[in-house]
Amino acid sequence: MPKLQELKNYLEELGSAVLAFSGGVDSSFLLKISRQVLRDRIIAVTVFSQVMPEWEIHSARKIARMLNVRHLILETEIRDKKFLRNDRDRCYWCKKKIFNEVKKIATQLGFGTVIEASTYDDLDDWRPGMSALRELKVKSPLIEFKFTKKEIRVFSKKLHLPTWDKPSSSCLATRIPYGRRITPDVLNRIASAEKFLLKKGIHRVRVRDYGDLARIEVFPSQISRFSNSKFRKNIVTKFRNLGYRYITLDLEGYRMGSMNMNFREVS
Repeated sequence: MPKLQELKNYLEELGSAVLAFSGGVDSSFLLKISRQVLRDRIIAVTVFSQVMPEWEIHSARKIARMLNVRHLILETEIRDKKFLRNDRDRCYWCKKKIFNEVKKIATQLGFGTVIEASTYDDLDDWRPGMSALRELKVKSPLIEFKFTKKEIRVFSKKLHLPTWDKPSSSCLATRIPYGRRITPDVLNRIASAEKFLLKKGIHRVRVRDYGDLARIEVFPSQISRFSNSKFRKNIVTKFRNLGYRYITLDLEGYRMGSMNMNFREVS
């Protein structure tokens, strides 16, 4: 595994690090490898704000505990007007806020380097937050060594990480079309809708919020679930109670970055 060994060598050269840890597939893999190499010289920091689904906090705690890694949770509110107005550079302002907080913690603890777990695949999507990471000198070793999400799942399975087949996740703001203001009420509504579908056994889901319209994205293999009239009725009832007037199912299914398609096609 030359690529994996290169990653280990890189981490060893760092000497110590603070990992911005979400508890997802990619950051759990990086935490596992960092723990193997750096031992007690790696600290996981999870920044919990209104854009992070609450169930992801439980996942992050569980993985950090399993790996016996010191884990800090920093609760914060993102009040930056540039983020809340939801322009196409939204992610930049969010990442800048979050990683400034992580860097402060790293400095306070005497850890010189902050790392994060973006992957090589992430470069294919619109990621203005990467500019903030570069400005703050946050390192992205999985990008540097060209780890893809598929490779990370394979490695994670071999390492017996329970996250190896965990559905991908992202911040709740990615469900809101650019130009629509981000508010706590909208974020809470999206979280409630997705939590409901997860409990119904729809394991990979996004609820895209267009005000009074919800566009549900699921994996194509799960679209047939919606042919059941009782299943649909339960969803309609729940979503209407959340304030949605129209509830639609995207026949193309879930795909990463679907909210970026309009401007990506003309750029």
